[in-house]
Amino acid sequence: MDKPSDPSPHPVSEGFPWSRLGQPKLTGKELAEKGRAALRRLRDWGAALPPTNRLERAIRMTARELGDSLPAGRVAIEAGKTVVDFHFITHAQAERPPEEVLQRMVAALSGGDAVTSDSDRRPRDIQFELEIWAAFRIGGIDVWFEEPDLVFRLGSRRIGIAVKRIWSVEQAHKRLSDAAQQIEGAGLLGFIATNVQEYVVGVEAELELAAKGRSFDIDVRRLHGQLAYLASKKHVIGLILRGTGGKAGVDTPGQPREMSLATYTQTFMFMDDSDAPAFQELFATIGEKLRQWFAVNF
Repeated sequence: MDKPSDPSPHPVSEGFPWSRLGQPKLTGKELAEKGRAALRRLRDWGAALPPTNRLERAIRMTARELGDSLPAGRVAIEAGKTVVDFHFITHAQAERPPEEVLQRMVAALSGGDAVTSDSDRRPRDIQFELEIWAAFRIGGIDVWFEEPDLVFRLGSRRIGIAVKRIWSVEQAHKRLSDAAQQIEGAGLLGFIATNVQEYVVGVEAELELAAKGRSFDIDVRRLHGQLAYLASKKHVIGLILRGTGGKAGVDTPGQPREMSLATYTQTFMFMDDSDAPAFQELFATIGEKLRQWFAVNF
């Protein structure tokens, strides 16, 4: 597969229907049970979990206050995302993952309840790598950890994925540039996957699907401004955006508080028309299987 010498950004790689959006809406009690299921699976796989790890703390936080109420504030949203993300990662496949993947799952459990230092960021960087791994595994794609970060096969071709979590909008260009260099250094063509968490502050998790999609596009349009730059990079053939918006419901006397979450995935491609259909089919398949996964699990 050759990238065209004068590429231009392709539209979204496949017509993404917002019905594929992961949008769990759970009480604190329900969230806590999802977290416990993730812990059970890790223990069944023989993972040596650190005591009082971040997932266990998130479970206690979401389950506390009368058993089903969620504490208010950003920390509560972070706890809800932690639970949902680790359930996603640990339930991407039924069989025990390779040891290197399991070790990454354990490493991702460290860090504080809120992000205040590099020691909080690094575990979440690993967590995001695992989210991308899990999305491909749920999509039925064989993917493994190898430089640039992940590698998968499409037919006889090996395709890389450089995974970079963006922690501030100001660092986006540098992080994406580093990812492009990482793909080139691996000697592969590949995608950049980036977390758009810092962009989706305006996403209203309780909106209906089409409105959520429009809200997401508005929030990440600044990042869309990087598409032309990435398309100019010889080894970069696409960009995968992933993020989660969340909102805790209001307190109603006698009723459990709910948390609404919405998980977004959007993919762009920079390649000629002869190669685009195979990748469009790939991401359409992954997207549909993700929709089915969320329908069953949440």
